[in-house]
Amino acid sequence: MKKVLLFALSIFACISVSAQDYFEGVLTARSFEKHSNITIKFSQGMLINGARDAEMHIKGNRVAVVDKVTNVHTIYDLGNMKIYYVFYNINKAIEMPTASLQQMMAGALVPEATDQFLNVLGRECQLYTASKDTEESGAKIKQNIQIYICKELEVHPDLAPFVSQNTGLPYLGVKYVVDTNTTVPIFGQMNSYVAYEIQNISACEVDDAVFAVPAEFTVVDGTNNTAMYGVYKENAKVMKKLNKGKKAEPVTEVKFEINEDWDF
Repeated sequence: MKKVLLFALSIFACISVSAQDYFEGVLTARSFEKHSNITIKFSQGMLINGARDAEMHIKGNRVAVVDKVTNVHTIYDLGNMKIYYVFYNINKAIEMPTASLQQMMAGALVPEATDQFLNVLGRECQLYTASKDTEESGAKIKQNIQIYICKELEVHPDLAPFVSQNTGLPYLGVKYVVDTNTTVPIFGQMNSYVAYEIQNISACEVDDAVFAVPAEFTVVDGTNNTAMYGVYKENAKVMKKLNKGKKAEPVTEVKFEINEDWDF
């Protein structure tokens, strides 16, 4: 369950070259997601079915992902080795050491380069792919990743695990598909499908304030599972009230081809 929550918050990723030639700016992105019911349930409202809009603010070795759907901001502050999940609906934040997420990602697939290239937003990008079938503690897992990496958009090396789907490369992933199908004893199918693409890159200087937790927010220790889940549950209740009366659009089993133009 903890892995599902961390996965849910990590889904979401103005060019100006700094003195170190690292990317600084704001990206706008859109994704299409389809998750099985049990996966949605375990995510405590962090995963959705349908389209999601987000912004990614990058400066030095810091990233702030602003989720327009859940109103949860994820801050990766690699200089201080901290990750913050900031819940604006309830004025609370979860603080975790980056080692927690890095440990979870240690067993993740590592995409490798292909000889395929695609022009994305006027930049040449290279396709990296990975596929694997595994069995762990009785669970059968089938994973597939396809991601286009843009080497014109270099980031601080500390950010490599968080912006390029575990390739280990310090460049931005601008378009990807992640398809995971898991069969778990008792729970059954826990599947997740995400198609993600950056839709705009605009030149700007990033304000340091976007990487800070508001002073009036309560910060909870994420290594305390009881306290952490309490924040998720409280936020899920608030989101349920906010979405009361809103009819969810039906989501089909559409799968998007990585080389096609997407419309979602």
